[in-house]
Amino acid sequence: MNTFLAEAEQVCKATGDTDHWVAAVALSDALTSYYQSDRRMYLAACGVGVTGDQWAAIKRGTYSSE
Repeated sequence: MNTFLAEAEQVCKATGDTDHWVAAVALSDALTSYYQSDRRMYLAACGVGVTGDQWAAIKRGTYSSE
């Protein structure tokens, strides 16, 4: 993510396009929020007995409780 933001910053400095920078920061903030939420959900799942392998299967869409 740091490389992504650094590249966006350089483009903005070169072009003066502040909208591009605003979009890059918004994307970074959204991804940070998503990763925090994903971690929260993972910890909650572990708290009720879901294993790491089960969680990975849930995320892949291959989990079956049967």
